[in-house]
Amino acid sequence: DHDLEEVNHVHFRGREIRWETNQSGAVGRMEIHELEPLIALLETQLGSGRRSQSAAALLREAYRDGRTLAQATRILAHAWFGDRGLVILDADDPRLKRYARELFERELLESESSKAIQFQSEELARSYPVQAFVRPINVFYLTPGSRVRIEHRIGGFQTADGSKSWTRSELVEELHQHPERFSPNVLLRPLYQELILPNLAYTGGAGELAYWFQLKSAFENARIPMPVLILRQSFMWIKGKDAKVWNSSSLDRLEWFEPLDRFLKKRMAEHSPFDLELKNARADFDSTFDALSEMASRTDSSMNRAVEAERKRHQNALDRLSTRLIKAEKRRLHELVERWEQAHRSLFPASGLQERFDSYWDVYEYFGEQTLEIALEAFDPFKPEFILIRSID
Repeated sequence: DHDLEEVNHVHFRGREIRWETNQSGAVGRMEIHELEPLIALLETQLGSGRRSQSAAALLREAYRDGRTLAQATRILAHAWFGDRGLVILDADDPRLKRYARELFERELLESESSKAIQFQSEELARSYPVQAFVRPINVFYLTPGSRVRIEHRIGGFQTADGSKSWTRSELVEELHQHPERFSPNVLLRPLYQELILPNLAYTGGAGELAYWFQLKSAFENARIPMPVLILRQSFMWIKGKDAKVWNSSSLDRLEWFEPLDRFLKKRMAEHSPFDLELKNARADFDSTFDALSEMASRTDSSMNRAVEAERKRHQNALDRLSTRLIKAEKRRLHELVERWEQAHRSLFPASGLQERFDSYWDVYEYFGEQTLEIALEAFDPFKPEFILIRSID
């Protein structure tokens, strides 16, 4: 990712391993010599088995001292997918940036894509939430350790921090002489991407596609073919003890996707002889107070208000009783509840999807070198389905 906050940590076995660095600027250019203690920690966490040794060797090779984060990421990607014909382009390469000089120049001088994106975003906002904020200029200026927005100013241009300024002609000259010093932001990046490596289709997550939706007019203005957008598939890996809980359950799969509190209440209700939510009592209660309300309405408004006040007071009392009953049953069924809760939290860590929390190594630790083969066998890019992969042992 281009955002350091997205890539400076990993979760493994529920524990966060975080890279604290004072480096700044383009994330891909950051040096990784500071990662050695974290690689050693992850290596210790992985253990000493054959799978662990294989994973540790790959990490050591990728995150070798002297490399940048972009180089390390390419080595990982090549190790996983290189034998399948993967092509990797470093979009930060000056030779590729030269192809985008005209695109960047129109953006800097005329805010061309900005105007088109703003128009498309306003159209989109009528029926769909807009994902990314549109700026007048969607280009950054890059120097070692710095990546700063370029902004208009009276008589020319400057970086957002005021450290660099240009006249119009100076900016154009530097762009043409040193295109590697310029970088697209999140909204201009897809146009640059499709300019240097055109695609028939782009596959992304829901959040990624949301900002691509803002770019239709920008692609048309730039005369760059916009690819077909395909929602990528999501995976959930059900393994170990969680798989045993899943496999022994007669639940419909969709029930697992309910929020944890609701999920646990339903499971306890299935194993409890009591009406935990006091549904029958509430029904009788509502019937009684409806009759009282009908009687009160025939007298005066003050009586009706008194009945409704009592209804509210008794509703609160039933809520408190229901809460206490659920807590009591939770204690009685604590072993079952713990298994359900652990399985649910593993499937939805931090109340979100695994893909937004767990690392690849969490899955690899269980499925080993077959992890990617299992995923690729289940994968179908033209079916936007949520895929569940569970162990059967």
